[in-house]
Amino acid sequence: MRMAIKAFTSFIGLLAAIGSPAQTRVIDQNWQFSPDPKAQFTAATVGRAATWRAAKASLSWNAQYDDLRDYAGVGRYRVNVALPAPQAFKRELIHFGAVDYLTRVWVNGQFGEHEGGYTLTPIPNTAPLKEVLAPNSAKNAALLPLEQRLEYNEIPHGKQNWYVQTSGLWQPVTLETVPLRYVAWVHVTPHNGGDVIIEAKLAGSTNSGPPAAKLLTATLFDPYGQTVGQLGLTADGAMARGQAHVANPMLWDGDHPNLYSIEVSTSGQVVHSRFGFRELTTSDGRLYLNGKPFYMRAALDQDFYPVGIYTPPSAAFIRQEMLTSKAMGLNMLRCHIKVPDPRYLEAADETGMLVWYEIPVWNDAYHWTPDAAQRGVDTFHAEVERDWNHPSIVIQSIMNEQWGMDSTQANQRAWLLATFRDLKQLTAPLGRFIDDDSACCKGFHLQSDFADWHNYYSIPDHAKNWADWVQDYAGRPKWLLSPYGDAVSSGHEPLLVSDFGNWGLPQLPPPGELPWWFPRDFNGHELARAGGVFDRLHTYGFDRIYPDYHAFALATERHEYL
Repeated sequence: MRMAIKAFTSFIGLLAAIGSPAQTRVIDQNWQFSPDPKAQFTAATVGRAATWRAAKASLSWNAQYDDLRDYAGVGRYRVNVALPAPQAFKRELIHFGAVDYLTRVWVNGQFGEHEGGYTLTPIPNTAPLKEVLAPNSAKNAALLPLEQRLEYNEIPHGKQNWYVQTSGLWQPVTLETVPLRYVAWVHVTPHNGGDVIIEAKLAGSTNSGPPAAKLLTATLFDPYGQTVGQLGLTADGAMARGQAHVANPMLWDGDHPNLYSIEVSTSGQVVHSRFGFRELTTSDGRLYLNGKPFYMRAALDQDFYPVGIYTPPSAAFIRQEMLTSKAMGLNMLRCHIKVPDPRYLEAADETGMLVWYEIPVWNDAYHWTPDAAQRGVDTFHAEVERDWNHPSIVIQSIMNEQWGMDSTQANQRAWLLATFRDLKQLTAPLGRFIDDDSACCKGFHLQSDFADWHNYYSIPDHAKNWADWVQDYAGRPKWLLSPYGDAVSSGHEPLLVSDFGNWGLPQLPPPGELPWWFPRDFNGHELARAGGVFDRLHTYGFDRIYPDYHAFALATERHEYL
């Protein structure tokens, strides 16, 4: 079935130049939204034909509106923004944190476009401020029709189709004032010996602004805020680079999440970021963090939330999740087939929680096309660019359970091998591990930094089956690797059980306080309908053993603990 891709269009009228001189501010208020199921609105008709309703930026329309829980077509947003007072040699950038899936933006008639639902480049207001203060109907008349159609199973989308769709804006929108020639991002590559490589990407006009705008200074601070280095960056075209050395660096790990920080300054702009010194390595099948043995105790984190679905409630909420996970004895979270909100990674950096995350799958039915695969690779590149500086990220996966490819096909195996090598080279400066396919069932590895596997023997019920399988797995059986003779393996990759079968039931609020999605099922399966637990308690006769659901859930949790 072919369907309209999830899309987003924004009309932003820039009002009189008033407001705070702050460099960055969140644009979260006074948004309006309208669905456009037939993608038929134009600049001439959208104002009167659309059915506008109040909207919150940074929360998908599926999470906001009862009648749009499963809607994944075209949506339109609009908002008016008051710009800061005009400043010489300055421009404004509108940053959309993440919009699912295709974004087309008009700022007073100036057009920008981005594909991808998890990361987004800034949309610049490129004309001088005085030329765009008033909306220009002649420019707006040139709006393009949203006529592109894609297979849903050919765009990266994670598990929205399992649970609840996530369409439109689901991360904050910000307005940033920068010089005409500005720093787009700063990458810091530290090494545990103390060497630090700094790269800054430059964007915007190349021959405008005062001479000082072409000078960049980097200042390094230790975890206590003390200056430990200062240097000038040498610009060469669109990149500026420099190298420093930090004596006796304090290393980052789960018990000591030491975060250094950097400020890159140019005329009219200061870019802040944080980084940490850490190295995850392997030797003879074992993991080592900063040279010390590391035994992984991780949880698979779907990274869905009761109200926001993809959007976390707050930075404080995520931080508490990390601290609670650590109190349970976990030292890693595997953020499952999703590029997390940046606040997730910031909380992990701050609390010392290691992170493994992966490309959102384009489908879970082994359907592969070159276009779908390229979108996955493009997503990987975008997430690496955005998340370069986070010491918490130690593993990134390409595939999960070979969803999105048929591993019996030689051309698809060749693609995965080539992709592993390309992405390994891309992330090599960061020392991250790359997993070709987090394998299960009829899957296998072609080339990977470790040989992980998924197994679903529930324990303690099937403890013997589990023990027998572990013994087989520990012997590095042939089924771990491709049976087609094209696998590349050292024979010393660490063995990680990355999905395993155990389950418990959660404590629930009173029936009147259950979330709106509670009555929903997965693909029509009755056993997947959360709201059916009370009926099933009676149907299966458990109410003759346990007085109520609460007592039964508690029993499953004790069972799970065993």
